[in-house]
Amino acid sequence: MSTEHPITPSRKQFSHQCSSGKKDPFDARHKLERVQHYRYQKETHQKTDFENTDNLFEFLGTPTFGDLADAHFSATVSRSDFLREANSMSKSIKEKYFKEPSSRLIVFKDTESKIPRGHVTDTECRPDITAAFENDFGGDDTTFWPCIRMVGGWASGGSTSENQETKAISYLHYLLLARPDLYVVQRMFASEDSMVFLVGIGGFGVRHLKIGWNDKKLSMLLYAFIYRTYDPGHFADSSYKLDPILDEDNPPTWTVTIGVTSQVGGVTTEQPVSCPNLLPLYASSPFETRTHVFATKGEGVDVDGKKLTVLKDQVCRSRNRFDEHEILELVHEPKRVPGVVEAVYHKTIELPSQLGGLGVGRVKHRHGLRQLGRPFASIPTVKEMLQVAFDLVEGSVLAVDLLTSPDGFFSVTVSEGEAKHSPSRH
Repeated sequence: MSTEHPITPSRKQFSHQCSSGKKDPFDARHKLERVQHYRYQKETHQKTDFENTDNLFEFLGTPTFGDLADAHFSATVSRSDFLREANSMSKSIKEKYFKEPSSRLIVFKDTESKIPRGHVTDTECRPDITAAFENDFGGDDTTFWPCIRMVGGWASGGSTSENQETKAISYLHYLLLARPDLYVVQRMFASEDSMVFLVGIGGFGVRHLKIGWNDKKLSMLLYAFIYRTYDPGHFADSSYKLDPILDEDNPPTWTVTIGVTSQVGGVTTEQPVSCPNLLPLYASSPFETRTHVFATKGEGVDVDGKKLTVLKDQVCRSRNRFDEHEILELVHEPKRVPGVVEAVYHKTIELPSQLGGLGVGRVKHRHGLRQLGRPFASIPTVKEMLQVAFDLVEGSVLAVDLLTSPDGFFSVTVSEGEAKHSPSRH
């Protein structure tokens, strides 16, 4: 009888230090595969206008800030003037609404020449303006992508409006990939004569509102946008928590709390189970089937006697005829199939009701996965190695014929340079 060995990425895979060879700018060394680079697509990234300022206020769902001092802008505003005013407004919000000693101040910094660290895609893009908690900035005014609360942009004189729009949306794209804990991310894009408020909504798209600097409602909108950086409210998935960043040379990790159901005396109960030290491996399609994949850095988390080593969140249409969890359950009945991930946990998560009216109904599927096997190099005899190699070739051909789909239902966590096998097969 063979011993089961859950497959998790080896510790060496978590290093994101550059090798001595030339590094592809979109090749993240701590991940198992390359991820897609942002490419603007008009249908996917098309913006939907908020009808008016009241419509945006309703979406944000913040206080009205009638007791805070208005910010007074002239018809044209410079970047330095805006940063000074934004930091003043942030301080007023903290003093009024977040007085607890543990509350931290959010500051806006000019980061046009700074590259934030720790993005799941290793992107080197640089927001013109970055908003984050003051102590999340390092001495060089850089921070980690998962710490960014909002990004801002400033129109450049030599760029066309189409290029500026594409760039503005790209930062929403990257921020959604870096912040799996947020359903909605925020961006402000400014020029000397106007301000554009943009929100990127995971699984839905982009909405925006343009307003002049001398508009009477601009001040309240700025307060509302900044307030949501302190308290994401319905914009956030509370099951996520960013782990303390103790080592700035390694990518940030997350702790995700899942609810595991069990039967006790005929009564179904749900107990919270913490999944710590989850390293982001992959993220893609933030405005479509928003997908995030994480791997545990240790042995995994016990769920009903099985080790959860990979966590996957994906936004899908409601009532989709294909259900990844059901398919994986069928694949492993009546006997587990080596080389195919096994589902050890699944939950369907309803998205916030405030997002429901934006298009086709969508839900988030959370999958806990594991894969069993041993490193290929551990096979004791040449004969068994050849048998496993033959099965790999044979299985690859069958997979192309039988399991081809646009979303790719099956994920095999095979490390670079390694194959895995299950000794119970032979």
